[in-house]
Amino acid sequence: MRRILIVIIFFSTTALLTGNDSKGPLVGKNYYVPFIPYYSFPGYAAAPGSKRNLSISISNYFIQDMVTEFHQIGTTLEQERFIDYEGYVLEPTVSYNFLDNLEVGLTGRIHFYYGGFWDPVIEGFHSIFGFPNGGRNLYPANDVFINIQTTSGIDLSLTEPLAAIGDTDLFVKWSFLSLNFMDAAFFSAFKIPTGSMENISGSGYPDLGFSLLMDFYPLKWLTIYLQNGIVIPGQLFVKTLSAPEPIYTLVSAFEFILSPKISLIAQFRLNTSPIKEGTTVPLNISYTVKLHQPMTNILAGVVFYLSDYRCQVYFEEDAFTNNGADLILNLAVSKSFHL
Repeated sequence: MRRILIVIIFFSTTALLTGNDSKGPLVGKNYYVPFIPYYSFPGYAAAPGSKRNLSISISNYFIQDMVTEFHQIGTTLEQERFIDYEGYVLEPTVSYNFLDNLEVGLTGRIHFYYGGFWDPVIEGFHSIFGFPNGGRNLYPANDVFINIQTTSGIDLSLTEPLAAIGDTDLFVKWSFLSLNFMDAAFFSAFKIPTGSMENISGSGYPDLGFSLLMDFYPLKWLTIYLQNGIVIPGQLFVKTLSAPEPIYTLVSAFEFILSPKISLIAQFRLNTSPIKEGTTVPLNISYTVKLHQPMTNILAGVVFYLSDYRCQVYFEEDAFTNNGADLILNLAVSKSFHL
C-alpha cells in the first residue's frame, strides 16, 4: 500500500510541475472488411470535456486492401482471394457535453467500394523492397472483389462498385475519475442497424459496446492512452446456429507532444475476430483461415490545431498477423462550440 501511495504522489507531483497539452489519441474506426458489419471503438480520450460543449467532426477514410490465403485441395495448394478493393468512408460525428464529465454523441457513415488505381503502385513498392505481394499479381489490377462466406453469420459478397449507407452509432462517455496524473472513463455504445450485410455496411442487427478508457500524463511531452472493451453483436441475441463471436478490443497509444499545437502519435489496435474457426469457402472446404486470427494494426499520425480546428492525419497498416486492412489513410477535422 505504501508503494502505491508513493507512485501516486510521484506522478501527481510530476503532472503539477509539468502540465500537459494532450490532443490524442488518434480517433478512428476499424474498417477492415470482416469487422465492418459490427460496432468498433473509435479511440477516444478519457479526459472530461466542458459542460454545454458541442463538437462536430468529419472523418474521411481512404482504404486499400487485399487478402488471400493458401489452402490444400488434395495434393494441390490453391490460393483463395477474399478481399480486393479500394474504398472511401465518410463519417460525421456530433457530440454534446451535458456535464463536464458526461458526453453523448451520434456517428453516421457512408461507404463507397470501388477498384481504384493503387494496385500497380503497391506491387511496385513491394517488389523494390522485396516484400511479398500477397497474390496481387495473380488477379486483375484495380478490381472490386469481396467474397467471405462463413459459419459465423458473416456472408459478404461484392463484384462491382457500390455506395451504401452504413450503421449509426449512439455513444455515451462518463469520465468518472480525474486526477492530476490520469483520467478514467466508461464508454458505451449502441449500434443502430441502418446498414445491411448485403451492402457490406452493417449486420442488420443492433450491437452493444462497453469499454474502459484511461489516460496517463507521466511527462509534459508524453501522454499514454489505454482502452479495452467488448462488442456484443446483436446476432448473439437471436437463436441461430450462425452467429459471430464477441469482439474484444485493446488500444494503446503514445502521444509525443511537440508543442501546444502539434503532437505525433503512435497507436496499436488489437481486435479479436468475429469469425469462428472453420470458415467455409465457395469450394465447401472447412479450414482455419487467417480471417479467424486477431487483427493487429499499427497507426501512426499527427494531430495539430489550425486556429480552433483539431486536424488529424494518420496511416494504418496491418502488422504481425497480416489480418487487417493493407493501408488506410485517415483525414479528419473537428471543431467545438460552447453553447
